[in-house]
Amino acid sequence: MNVSLFNVFITLILLSTIVMSGFRKLKLMNTAFAIQSLSISLVCFYSGFETAETHYHILGILTIIIKAIIIPIIINKAISVLKTSREINMIINGYWSYMFSEMSVVVVLMLLKNVEQDLIKTGLVLILLGVFVLISGKKAINQMIGFLTIENGIVLIELSTVQMTLAIEFGMLLELLILSLIMGVMIFRINKSFDSINTDYLSNLKE
Repeated sequence: MNVSLFNVFITLILLSTIVMSGFRKLKLMNTAFAIQSLSISLVCFYSGFETAETHYHILGILTIIIKAIIIPIIINKAISVLKTSREINMIINGYWSYMFSEMSVVVVLMLLKNVEQDLIKTGLVLILLGVFVLISGKKAINQMIGFLTIENGIVLIELSTVQMTLAIEFGMLLELLILSLIMGVMIFRINKSFDSINTDYLSNLKE
């Protein structure tokens, strides 16, 4: 393990997130999220080798199982059952989405040029682009992936600034899995009620 390999993992995280921001096909977005999560698990393994702390390895394994496998399967199942494949109501088209994403990376790196921790910079980029994905589309699945990307960004910042116990890390991942299941159920309910997963229909709900 060396620093250049660590930089490869960081690059994979950033590239998968930038590419995700411009995708319209939901399955491609889901695949990009899985690659992003897999790359984060590799960062966990790297930290484990560097610090010789076992809980980083366990966190990496849990990240692969929950974020790179189980949650993408849940999302793909929802996409298949709901028979929806594309986000066609994006606020910004693909070209400008990529431009915004690339500019976001440049701005964050410039503003945090004095910060030595690359994980903090990468985490802030993920949070920013996750918010962008969350608000730029109208389909619930698109917004779910945006939320999960924000959470991945928070994890990266925590990895560099907070020394968490394995119990806390496992609890957070379990909570995220449960939340993803709940969000999946909500997506099915929205589709059943409105024959669509466009969240604009929620504005029609009355108390």
